[in-house]
Amino acid sequence: MENQFLLNPFFLDSPAPLLKRLAKPNWIVNHAVVEGNSQAVRIGTIHTPLVQRVRAAAASGHRPVAIGGDCLQPAAVLAGLRVAGLDPVIGALGRSRLNSGTRRGISQPSSSSEDLNCSKSAGSVSRVMVAVK
Repeated sequence: MENQFLLNPFFLDSPAPLLKRLAKPNWIVNHAVVEGNSQAVRIGTIHTPLVQRVRAAAASGHRPVAIGGDCLQPAAVLAGLRVAGLDPVIGALGRSRLNSGTRRGISQPSSSSEDLNCSKSAGSVSRVMVAVK
């Protein structure tokens, strides 16, 4: 299975232009038009096209690899995989408070609310992996 990289250069509802530097020529970049009078609506205008791109990549036999700037993006990836008819699971990688149980090599987050947060603080990196059972 070949990877299809999808770049979502946003942090919540704000552009994250530095992320665009990561894009390779064969990557698909989400150039969403951010609209709406609330943060939730603006995030929806960003993630709706991402859901469709994930679905299209999965439906064409590719492994969608979405790169983005916040912890809300995995929800769009999950939705795209579900729309494609797959059964995804989610787990956190690279956090200090993870349970020892794994599922297909994916660490399951503990019950701490600090495990998956949308923090912009220096040195805070949340890596989230979505996989298909």
